Amino acid sequence: MFSDAFARHGLLLRALLCRYPVMFCVFVFFLSRLFFWFLAFLGNAFFSLHLEPIAFFYHYDSVWYEGIAVHGYSSVANYAGHVNYVFFPLLPLIVGVLSALTHISVIWMGQIFCQCCFGVALWLFYQVLQLRINENAARLGVLLLAFSPFNIYFSSFYTESLFLVLSLGVWFAAYRGQWLVVGVLAALLSATRPNGVMMLVPLLYFIYQAFQNKALKPSMFFVALAPLGLLSYMLFLHIHFGGAFVFLHSEQVSWHRSGWVLAPAVFVSQLLFNIMVFPYDTVVFLIAVFLIWSLLQKHYRSEALYFFMMLLPAVASGSFMSLGRFSGALFAFYFALVLLLQERPYLKSLMFGLYFVFSIFYVFGWLCESSWLM
Repeated sequence: MFSDAFARHGLLLRALLCRYPVMFCVFVFFLSRLFFWFLAFLGNAFFSLHLEPIAFFYHYDSVWYEGIAVHGYSSVANYAGHVNYVFFPLLPLIVGVLSALTHISVIWMGQIFCQCCFGVALWLFYQVLQLRINENAARLGVLLLAFSPFNIYFSSFYTESLFLVLSLGVWFAAYRGQWLVVGVLAALLSATRPNGVMMLVPLLYFIYQAFQNKALKPSMFFVALAPLGLLSYMLFLHIHFGGAFVFLHSEQVSWHRSGWVLAPAVFVSQLLFNIMVFPYDTVVFLIAVFLIWSLLQKHYRSEALYFFMMLLPAVASGSFMSLGRFSGALFAFYFALVLLLQERPYLKSLMFGLYFVFSIFYVFGWLCESSWLM
């Protein structure tokens, strides 16, 4: 009798999840959060780290974002000569305001806000995949994104979740023809991370396609708002620190990124160096290159262009550091995986098996602050 009741409730839950995409996304969101928090508690106990839960997803750049949210920007360098204005302002600004309004600590608020952004991103990804492919692809995509090992970044006080939700918001609004929304979200995106301004390129491609199809509309020119976030931050830097490009200068000098090195010989030498120093980053980046090619093969040119343009600044920065993180945090990464896996059930099983193994690997490495995760 108990098993029959359990089966009936299971069937009811499945029917509800299939019928209501929002419920499906919420269910997957909470299930995946429990999974990653369980791994964090497990890793904390296994390595006897004695970390408080507040510190599970508070490492590396999270410290910089907390400092900006609490104290603002400063030209004072740390022991390594690094200054905080290389980190863009939207995330610490929002978290600082929310923390002041709710009296929740900046560290907790940063993680809560980023988790909320990720939850909204799952729903938007569902909508985009349903629009561009089909409903089965949408469900698979949400699962792939929610349980990706790169959730260590989506769960942390990092820009990845905010960047993801804004990117998907731009994409969804563009396909729905809501061009004012596109412009506003793209402007916010360019205030989130330096590569956010590159969203302008795929948006111009949308306009080019509309021109070819004789469907150009005046409202499409709201895409011109896209650089406003970056330009506003540059104006702030010019007023307070004497130069609009000081963030680039700091990247090159104190963060050792030479900047805009596109010569093939330099690219190959960087690649070989990073295979030895950052092998995991390099492998993920090479997977990303393959996925960009697969998107082009399947004629998803706008997604391929977005993918390429988001990675171009990091490739051209003179260092491959963090390219794995930058690749695995883009929605196009999972969009391409969906296309590869949706008709291949054995590959789907293999992928989720790899997810499980690498999630343990990544979460444990994150808790121990392993250098390859920077």
